[in-house]
Amino acid sequence: MRERVEEKIRNKLIKRLDLIEAGLTLIKDEYHVKNPNGAGGFIDIFAKDSKGNLVIIELKRSDAAAREAITELSKYIALIRRIKNVKNSEVRLIVISTEWNELLVPFSEFYNATTYQLQGYLLQTDNNHEPLAIQRITPLPEIEGRNICRRHFIRYYKTDNDFQKAEESIVAQANKLGINDFLIAKFSLNFKDEFYGSTRVLYWAQQLKTREFYLEKLTQHISKEELEEVLNWISEMDEDDALDELADKLDDQIHVKNEYCEIGHPEKLVQRLSDNLWTLKSIAKYGLFKDDDRLTDDLLLIDMKGYTGTSFVYYFASSTTENRSKIEEILKGVETCLFHNDIWRHKVKDIISYASTKADCSVTVYIFNKDNILETLWLSGADQPVLMDSYFLCSC
Repeated sequence: MRERVEEKIRNKLIKRLDLIEAGLTLIKDEYHVKNPNGAGGFIDIFAKDSKGNLVIIELKRSDAAAREAITELSKYIALIRRIKNVKNSEVRLIVISTEWNELLVPFSEFYNATTYQLQGYLLQTDNNHEPLAIQRITPLPEIEGRNICRRHFIRYYKTDNDFQKAEESIVAQANKLGINDFLIAKFSLNFKDEFYGSTRVLYWAQQLKTREFYLEKLTQHISKEELEEVLNWISEMDEDDALDELADKLDDQIHVKNEYCEIGHPEKLVQRLSDNLWTLKSIAKYGLFKDDDRLTDDLLLIDMKGYTGTSFVYYFASSTTENRSKIEEILKGVETCLFHNDIWRHKVKDIISYASTKADCSVTVYIFNKDNILETLWLSGADQPVLMDSYFLCSC
């Protein structure tokens, strides 16, 4: 029954390709593509756009059928590229469905992961399966994975009891603000605080969210005038700095008692630990961090130090070129750490890009990028994790 209904919709839609896009012309419906290495298939609608690109259109009409759409699109474009000997840029993918509940997540994942031209549409039909209207689907935002915001909050306490009450208060207030994914690291002081009498450090770091997330939450919790002031402040910043400021503003809405507090960031955390001022006791995980059993305190501390891509001074990474996602992650980390060093940034990225064209190649990057050359030279003789200004190793 499902196939007959889809066939009726397809037969009507091929006469209304302009509903999808002006300039689309039909090559063939139910276009058969052969597969010399396995089973072939039939493209629902095979067309050409106004610029001469080939267009593969996959049509679905139910959630159950929609689950198959991405698999079929991946298969068809691979076969068309081999059969027609065309470039990636000369083939487009369009998925059209009357239901998107089951399709939206896999469609969004494919959209964010691929370089192919991919579009999705919601199709409305009448009782006779006549196409009435079509609406462009907006993919879900790309999932960054674990990405700790550079802006941290540091609070100091005298006793374990004060420490515990503060943590409970922070968790409760964060949840009310809609902040669910965060870390609270607990450090002890390795020196006597003569002025405040502090003995404990409570260190807050959150998962970085999207601009839309922060604006939604800030709209709920600060005045319109205050929000406008924030927007004016970040209007000329790049997106990374703007997100840090928005995250900082939302964190500012958490108010707990402490002996004193300060803003933290990865470089400051590295310095405090390198100078043996603090000792890590434990890291409490909340939200998405708690759901990942792999995350040890040591691994999370590396993330909080910014070694994995958020520090402007330190960056360490290693991968084989076979892991393309990791290579992309390394390129972003290099971009962040060397953002004000154009020569080294371009040189390292060019070498990584070249290495990526080779099979069985390993890339290792160690960067210590301090503005102060005297400090760099001094640290090069100390017992530090990085013993030179920038170190890059590539072996194939």
